[in-house]
Amino acid sequence: MRHDIQQNERAFSTKEVAEDVGIATTTVRRYGQILERNGYEFFKDGDRRIFVKSDVEAIRAIKSDKRNLPHPGRSSPGSGPETKGNAAWL
Repeated sequence: MRHDIQQNERAFSTKEVAEDVGIATTTVRRYGQILERNGYEFFKDGDRRIFVKSDVEAIRAIKSDKRNLPHPGRSSPGSGPETKGNAAWL
């Protein structure tokens, strides 16, 4: 059970999160699944996630970490920031 949410805190839809963060709605859903597999809890309405500001920041952090991961042909494993921080859980 989450206790970090204020009673009148603004809720965001998947579409609103996608537009705010600059990613596709399917990517928001995928990042939400990644977070949940790692113990993160979202408020839900049935099977739909309801995002609050702290959730948007968590999604934004994944996007930022993903930019630092190596891509085929771009860098070799162990040579970049992917060896530090949270990138391992992606």
